[in-house]
Amino acid sequence: MVLDRRICSLVFFCLALTQCSPVQDASSYEARLDIPALKSFTQSVVQTYPLPGMAVVVVTRDTAYYLTTGYSDLARKIPFTDSTVFFAGGFSELLVASTALRLQQAGKLSLQDPVVRELPYFQMQGDYQRISAHHLLTHTSGIPHFNPAWDMPAYEEDALEATTRSIIFQDVMFAPGTQCKRSPYNYDILADLMAKSEQKSFEEVVHAETLAPLGMRHSSFFPDTSSAELARPHEILNWISYDLRESDIYPYTRENAGSFGLHTTVGDMAKWMQMVLRIDTVQGGLSSASIDQLMTAHYKTGENTYKGYGWEIRDSEGVRVFQNSWNAGGFSGDLSVIPAQEMAVMVLSNTSDDFNPSVISEHILDHLHGASLSTVKYPIHIAMSRRLNEGRCLEEVLAWHDSLMIAGGGDYLMGPALLGQLGVNLLHRLSRMEDATEVFLHAVQLYPESPEAHLNLAEALLTSGLLAEAKTHFEEAMKLRPSMNSPYVSFLREQLAVAQENQASS
Repeated sequence: MVLDRRICSLVFFCLALTQCSPVQDASSYEARLDIPALKSFTQSVVQTYPLPGMAVVVVTRDTAYYLTTGYSDLARKIPFTDSTVFFAGGFSELLVASTALRLQQAGKLSLQDPVVRELPYFQMQGDYQRISAHHLLTHTSGIPHFNPAWDMPAYEEDALEATTRSIIFQDVMFAPGTQCKRSPYNYDILADLMAKSEQKSFEEVVHAETLAPLGMRHSSFFPDTSSAELARPHEILNWISYDLRESDIYPYTRENAGSFGLHTTVGDMAKWMQMVLRIDTVQGGLSSASIDQLMTAHYKTGENTYKGYGWEIRDSEGVRVFQNSWNAGGFSGDLSVIPAQEMAVMVLSNTSDDFNPSVISEHILDHLHGASLSTVKYPIHIAMSRRLNEGRCLEEVLAWHDSLMIAGGGDYLMGPALLGQLGVNLLHRLSRMEDATEVFLHAVQLYPESPEAHLNLAEALLTSGLLAEAKTHFEEAMKLRPSMNSPYVSFLREQLAVAQENQASS
């Protein structure tokens, strides 16, 4: 299942390298990447965090490395290796975008034509007739967001058509091209469009146009989900001990193959990344013009942020970074590319709880720029949770936290967000409302200038029925950061309004 929007990935994780497989001659590459330092940097971390397995790909102009560690199946102790096939989640969009551009390149598909021209059964309420493949690729179509139903998987060949037909009674949220709102259905409908334009199954199209030409022999959009070769998804079984278990549901349904269907290996992903960086030795890739289009900022979403074909794009200190980051269904991944500097990093793990792979990508990219690999500190909320699991009372654990804070934190990563994460886990995952409220109160006392601390406390107080107190802390959070406008803020504002109306009418 996709993580609840309320649960944030706050933890700095990393990996221990058990394999390091050179794809090309590494002589000049090793001058940039210090493998022993990277191994030392990561080995101590993997012993601390709840992480079943990890895959990493690092690509530059000179060479590519792929690295794996841990287990693809924790219960059966099956190692995560170079040949492990894994669910690649949000990376699916990049491969679908590549395929759409390949079809355009061959004159088989126009990205600007209305979708209804090829799919007459694509119908919605409102201004849908002008929606094009370009709008689907950039999430600017106005199609509402729907989560994949992985607990009821479909395998029929017409599954994507069923997805396209399913939104006939849904309203278009805005005129196509005027806003950017993410919806997996954009890429599922695009996959259906490509299949119908070629009169083949979507999986056959993407194999013929992208996977086979690039030599991605181990990749597919239609996996055998019962295969022992697939990495299994994992979730945290106990949010106090942080024990892991295999997830009950495997994240695949053919109805959402376009948005979340890709299954691949580290070696195959290295080939795609080399294509994006225009490595001369890559055969069967897109034309230079098509890669230009793939690596274009098509829609401005903020002061220095843009939306591309499968990418979130940002300008950082004069450098343009392309990123595809996601967590879903017991997996999580990040692919970060800096074309101007000819470097790319992919990080993936078969868990999504309390894990942020983009942090690892940032560390590795910084290292490629010459930075040393410093030790990643132990997140305080996990350490506090494990102390609770040992039988210590909450007051004792909070006092231990405060003593560390006075001493400067030491080997622990501390701050209002991480202390708040302990409260979030207690409130949402363990239903320990009183303990959660105590943690949030403590966070506000320690970090009175943190709007997040006040928002967390506001939610706990509202859940306890203390409307006036909840409203006070919500207003304090907005006073501290008036520009704050996240989905969580909108959710809390709405819940406060509903509670106030109910109180007035009672």
